[in-house]
Amino acid sequence: MDQIEILEAEIASLREQGPATNKFSILETPEVRGRQTTIVTTEPAADIMDSKSEESPYSRVEQLEKLIELRNKNEIKPEEFEEMKKEILGK
Repeated sequence: MDQIEILEAEIASLREQGPATNKFSILETPEVRGRQTTIVTTEPAADIMDSKSEESPYSRVEQLEKLIELRNKNEIKPEEFEEMKKEILGK
């Protein structure tokens, strides 16, 4: 079988399986459809709070990316980079 035949066989197999299951089907029930739905959870908020410092609106990853960019442009010394990196990761 060449690659096209393999892909065609895979597509045919997927079509035979039918549509994928909607993991969020509760939002698609007739009672809910058309209404604004708000799902409240504390997990994502906790993740966001952990990834951002209280002093900065940027996540640690964003701060590290900016720091690496400054280092690569030689705008900060290697010692400053290490000190700032520890500061960001220590939060």
